[in-house]
Amino acid sequence: MTLSFTLSWWLIPALITVLGLIWALWIVDDGGGMFSGLSNIFALVPVLAISAFAWAVAAFLK
Repeated sequence: MTLSFTLSWWLIPALITVLGLIWALWIVDDGGGMFSGLSNIFALVPVLAISAFAWAVAAFLK
């Protein structure tokens, strides 16, 4: 019996998306004071752009 491990086409862009969201929402320092969470919101912009690009490339290569 042969056991094989295959990666689905959606695994890599999903991993990029999840890691980017973890970075933007938990690792970026939000500081303190008024509008302290605004840096997390601004960090989502490049994450969403990179995620969209990763999904577009994965869909193209599928």
